[in-house]
Amino acid sequence: MGDRQDVATDPRAELRALALWHTRRRAVDELLAPLLEYGPVAVERVAERLDAVRALVADEIAAFTAFVDLVEAQQQTEAVVLELFGRRGDGRGDGHGDSPDGGG
Repeated sequence: MGDRQDVATDPRAELRALALWHTRRRAVDELLAPLLEYGPVAVERVAERLDAVRALVADEIAAFTAFVDLVEAQQQTEAVVLELFGRRGDGRGDGHGDSPDGGG
């Protein structure tokens, strides 16, 4: 949990997590692209490299899950801050304090 908190307070953590996921996604694509060329023979080529494909896909899923967790953690933090100031996370406010007459 300590590592996650450190990451959540880093303003560039979201970009790094997104870049990591993108890199992992590209690795899957780069492995599959040549394997899937030329139709029916592709099935045999993919079958021969199935363990590598599965490993890269597992890495990609883990990176994406980490990115989503980070974004959700940041959204929860932002929601708490907005709530402290009497505003909702949807940008519409709660009708209090948005204008001098309190009418929103």
